[in-house]
Amino acid sequence: MNKALRSRGSRLLDAWKKLQVSYYGGKYSIHRLLALETYTQTTSLFRAVVVCIWTPLPMIVLVFLLESVPLQDPKDGWQANYGFWIRDAVVTFVIAHASTGEAVYFIDSFKISTRQLASLSGGVAIIFTACAIAISACTIFPIPFFILVLTPIYNIIHIILFRVILGAQMLRQLLAQRKQLIQYMNFLHAQIMMMFVYPVYEVLFRLVEGSKYQLPVILLLPLMKVAIKNIVLSCTKHVEDMTPELVIFTIDFFNAIYVATCMQSATSAVAVSAIIITDLLQTIVTLYRLHRQTNGILTRFQSSIPGHDNLNNFLSASCSLCRNYEMFGKQTRSGITTFSSFPHRLSAADTLLLIRLNLTDSTFNSSAVASPPTVSDIPSRKCTVTPTKLWFLCTRKRNAEIRPSSSSLVRPELPQPVDSEELMLLRYSLETFFTIECLVVTSYLEAVVPIFYTAYILVMVHLPSAQYHSEMAGVNQKNVGSTVLPVFVFGMLQIVSLVLLVVILKRNCGMKALYQLAFVLETHMWSIVSKLMVWMMITLCFRVVHFGVDFSFKFTNLGW
Repeated sequence: MNKALRSRGSRLLDAWKKLQVSYYGGKYSIHRLLALETYTQTTSLFRAVVVCIWTPLPMIVLVFLLESVPLQDPKDGWQANYGFWIRDAVVTFVIAHASTGEAVYFIDSFKISTRQLASLSGGVAIIFTACAIAISACTIFPIPFFILVLTPIYNIIHIILFRVILGAQMLRQLLAQRKQLIQYMNFLHAQIMMMFVYPVYEVLFRLVEGSKYQLPVILLLPLMKVAIKNIVLSCTKHVEDMTPELVIFTIDFFNAIYVATCMQSATSAVAVSAIIITDLLQTIVTLYRLHRQTNGILTRFQSSIPGHDNLNNFLSASCSLCRNYEMFGKQTRSGITTFSSFPHRLSAADTLLLIRLNLTDSTFNSSAVASPPTVSDIPSRKCTVTPTKLWFLCTRKRNAEIRPSSSSLVRPELPQPVDSEELMLLRYSLETFFTIECLVVTSYLEAVVPIFYTAYILVMVHLPSAQYHSEMAGVNQKNVGSTVLPVFVFGMLQIVSLVLLVVILKRNCGMKALYQLAFVLETHMWSIVSKLMVWMMITLCFRVVHFGVDFSFKFTNLGW
């Protein structure tokens, strides 16, 4: 009986594991692995720490600057509500900027300069806000479900200005890459779906609080997160090195915000405890799986690969294996990608190694019909959006960056009867680094969000606009401390979880997880900061009464 239960439990855990983005089978490219080692060796600890602290700051500054602009009573009409129209213009600018700028990593030959992107985003924000004012003047203010109702107008304005600013030639190039364009649009549509699913869940959570349905609804949250993550994942598999950043800083960020919101609004200790216990159980399972996956991995390197007996760092051992061209460079490497789908900076020696590996791939695949690449040429940062740079920090000089060639991103997988021990170990290492990146970034985000949300509520209670925020209902200067205490405690537990993750990686792999976290944050700085801004702005939009979001459809606070 016990054996059968253990077997069923094991199958259940395996099924749950396969649904996780961290364990779906994604792998680092050799390019990204070498770039991680280069970053670790050339970046100071001070810089790595500052990168981790800096990343959420632009979002925090934007939120509080926007909240400092006072909102007016919606009953006073559209003419008096200048604060709302300023907020609407800023939100529209941020959305247009992020959604357009990120397309350069999804669609071949799409290039847009910083000036063009700013002009497009600014133009869309101004014209869309003007149209919204005109519609409000002619119909009703506030407009029910403002974002949903006016999205078609936003799309039309965006397309027209895109054609005007970037020209007909760029539009034709986009249409020529129809498959990639559809993939990117599916990615955006999955995120739009998420925008409405979580607010509906919040309404459901408040409806069942204190009832017998409360626990099932709480357990629904992680299931909902996994389902949405897999939908988004299906749209990003062709840019695998970007998958953790694309998925986690979208779904996990949104989920963390709503977990904090549900904890803040919960009126019973049972609900708060259920949320915390549910999350802690997931954390325990995650840490246990990571321990099992990484425990003894260095010993396996030292016993299987000659010359690796002195390596005590998983990253160094894996990169050393990659650089042993004579050992595996002349084998077919099915399931292993040479070049990344994102530009990285490497040393001259590593650049030469990738070129040699790519030439080897071309030699092996010369007799096969190569499948067309999904993303064939990631534009150089010089001709696309320039990521935010921490120029004021001191670090060693980096070598020139290289970009992937079109033939290396998607290669036909040739059958190989028996893989060598080295090749299997390399494949396992690349998959493990992908998993570690997902877990480290997720833990970081889940620790940052509750702490930020606590500070946000503590500040908002002193601002006059708080009366128009649904999350501030019933919160005042007298009870704000007790209201946010569960969220703060939850954040502290997430920090402990992150520390345990770092300790496990240091003990089992000899790795400094902080550097891998900083590597992801700095490499994808522009994209990550944009996402944090977009999702925080949209979250707040669904909570400000002026945006007309009311899933009860009573609209009692709009003053009609």
